[in-house]
Amino acid sequence: MRKRLFFLLCIFLLFSCVFLGYEVEADYNPVISGKLDSGEKIYTNFAEEDKEELDDKYKYNRMWLKYKQKLTTREYYYFKFQYYKKDYYYSNTYNNIGLDFWGNYTYHLSEKTRNRWKINIRNKDYYSNQIKSYKRLRINYEVDYDYNSKNDYGIILQRQWNDFSDNSSKNYFRDKVKLEWDHDYNDKFTIESSFQYERQIYDISAGSSNKYGKQISVGFDYEL
Repeated sequence: MRKRLFFLLCIFLLFSCVFLGYEVEADYNPVISGKLDSGEKIYTNFAEEDKEELDDKYKYNRMWLKYKQKLTTREYYYFKFQYYKKDYYYSNTYNNIGLDFWGNYTYHLSEKTRNRWKINIRNKDYYSNQIKSYKRLRINYEVDYDYNSKNDYGIILQRQWNDFSDNSSKNYFRDKVKLEWDHDYNDKFTIESSFQYERQIYDISAGSSNKYGKQISVGFDYEL
């Protein structure tokens, strides 16, 4: 898993070097953005035996930095890095530090077809309870197709790997396939529908049951 993460990160950084040297058709300047959040949250649990209220709270700090470059009117990419730390006052086994890297490359294959690659690399370190710590790699590929003025179609393909550093028996990968169809009945009423299939497959040594699921969704958007 670690070699896979390193290898894919190198590929992505290589692509970034290519993009940085890309001859842009117009004068698009890169945009750098960022944010710092710091705060505290309080919540209440109830003990099972005597229904005693058990209050706890945690403080958090989150910082992120994003670099976005538009290449043409139909093409752009961005990188985003985030640091997130959470410290509980009492339940210290939940204390963790999260490091995230996101990459996105979006471009149009044609006037009607948009193509998008996404990657997310996460390192979650529960420093007071290492058995919960894990690394995650998620790769997402999306295609959106504007068939006509009333119908839009989409497909999402996703593969995710989770690697638990101190408990490899919990390792698994997850696949997801999602088909989408949006239909504009008129200018004010849109029907949104999708079908999704997913599976979660554990290592043979885990002794855990694999998980499979299907989902059909139908919704609407009506402008009053």
